[in-house]
Amino acid sequence: MEMQTDNPRLPYTDPVAAGGASVSAESLALHGASGAGDVSRVRALLSSLPAGVSLPVPAAQYLGQARFRSAANDLRDASAAGDVEAMRSVLRAWRADPSLRDPSAGDMDTALILAAQNARGAAVRLLLGEGVPVGLTAPKLAAKEGDGAAEVFQAFLDHGWNVNSFDRIPALQ
Repeated sequence: MEMQTDNPRLPYTDPVAAGGASVSAESLALHGASGAGDVSRVRALLSSLPAGVSLPVPAAQYLGQARFRSAANDLRDASAAGDVEAMRSVLRAWRADPSLRDPSAGDMDTALILAAQNARGAAVRLLLGEGVPVGLTAPKLAAKEGDGAAEVFQAFLDHGWNVNSFDRIPALQ
């Protein structure tokens, strides 16, 4: 199967449909399920692999990626909802799982942005307390009005954010 891009000199070739491709349908399904954080789907796919199927990475890597993505997704969902207890529970479970590395500030950055966008001040404070830097994006995308908006910006200020800082775009527009 060939799909044209905007540049006809750069055709796209489906790696599975192309003869001799080293990518199997099973590995693509595992990649998709692990990237989405669907642990049960990854387990089901791994247990139903036909004999002799060769995967490009060890099976445990798909499961580890799924568990990591699942934890990150759960943290983002709880942050967007402002459910601080669920956030704490996710972080405790994440850190207690020996198959996962501890969450880094980068792993929690999107959760901070979602909490700020939804004016969830307590969630923002929790993430900032976990070491997530204020950065440039969260204040720009934070809710500017409504219940909780002032609390979010106060949390940013309390954690060293400079309202006059900008990177080609003023911090508050």
